[in-house]
Amino acid sequence: MGPSRKAPVTFGPWLDTLSLMIRTPHKAAVLAVAAAAVVSLSGCQAGQAAQTSQSYNPVDGRNINQPVDAGFGDPYMGVRDAAVVALNDNATLVVTLVNNTLEADQLESASLDGTPLDLSETILIDSGSSVSMGFGDNPTATTSNLDAKIGDWVELELHFASSGIVHLNLLVLPYGDQYEPVTFGPAARDSRLGLESPSVDYGTN
Repeated sequence: MGPSRKAPVTFGPWLDTLSLMIRTPHKAAVLAVAAAAVVSLSGCQAGQAAQTSQSYNPVDGRNINQPVDAGFGDPYMGVRDAAVVALNDNATLVVTLVNNTLEADQLESASLDGTPLDLSETILIDSGSSVSMGFGDNPTATTSNLDAKIGDWVELELHFASSGIVHLNLLVLPYGDQYEPVTFGPAARDSRLGLESPSVDYGTN
């Protein structure tokens, strides 16, 4: 009789998910898998706020947590896939706000390079839930006085009632393609604006 073979060591489905994230080259796939991994792992964190089970569509945006040094299992307000989509002087903020704290929070104000954005409604984010902005009938944060052009970097500032202030530099992206469903403010909707935006080489920041 030959030597007995030991059963392979397994670490659970979450490690396989993380491995897939590392080997997946496409951003959209990575984000989708990352969201699934977070929801799966959240069940192991007793006493912490439940992760949101709501999904959102990834775009060419940026992410940050508030506080920025929040560790795994710590409460935080997540800013996911934030981007500024522009049509002439009109711009709308595309973002998903993920409340992984123990209490409801409210987005009180938002601005781009110091220019206030108009919030379409009171934006409340319940504990353990998310709110997507900028698409379809979702809440919006818009301006008709964008002082930037396609390809520029602008500073987003978000003020939350409980989570404090978030700063994040964002690219100004052209309306069109995957951004066609975005919602602009009344000035853009009430005028017949061209939909073509120039092609640009994006810088880095």
